[in-house]
Amino acid sequence: TYLMKLLAENGFELLSLDRKPIRMDRGEAIAGLIVVARRANVIEVPVAAAEDETNHVTELRLPN
Repeated sequence: TYLMKLLAENGFELLSLDRKPIRMDRGEAIAGLIVVARRANVIEVPVAAAEDETNHVTELRLPN
């Protein structure tokens, strides 16, 4: 789809796509798209449970 192509061209990957009511207009639900995406070049690094939550890396960003 257009949205998936646009996300990929800009370095994102689609995680979820849902059509849901996003607002009401005169008592009628108006549908919209709820999109969850993330940068495709982010690597999640596991965090040891014993580490202090403020002193560790949780993701590593790679250069484009």
